[in-house]
Amino acid sequence: MYGKFNFKSHKVYDPSLKYQILAKNQGDIVPASTTEGQLATGKYFALKDDKSFWPAYNLVPLIRTNTLKNNPGIEKVLNQIGKKLTTRVLRLLNKKVDVDGQSYQKVAQNWVKN
Repeated sequence: MYGKFNFKSHKVYDPSLKYQILAKNQGDIVPASTTEGQLATGKYFALKDDKSFWPAYNLVPLIRTNTLKNNPGIEKVLNQIGKKLTTRVLRLLNKKVDVDGQSYQKVAQNWVKN
C-alpha cells in the first residue's frame, strides 16, 4: 500500500522488546500502538497512516448484560470514563506505568480522582 521499501534486513522480535531494540540501534522501525507510553517520551514517534491501512482500535468499556442489569449505575460511570480516555491521555497514563515504573493501580486511582 505504501510502496516498496529497501530495508537492509528484516527481523522478527518479541513485541515486548521493540523499544529495547530501537534504543540499542538494532532496529529502525517497529509496529506500535498509538497509546504506548514510550511515545510520550519524545524519543519515538508514530508515523501517520494517511492511507488508513490500519483500522482504528478505539477503546470502549465492555460489560456483561447481567452485570449491567444488577448494577444500573455502572453504565453512567463507564461512559464518563470512556469519554475522557483519549489516545493522548492513555499514552500519558501508559508512560507512567511502562516508562516511569509506577503501579498501574495507583496511576488509575490517581487519574479517576482527578
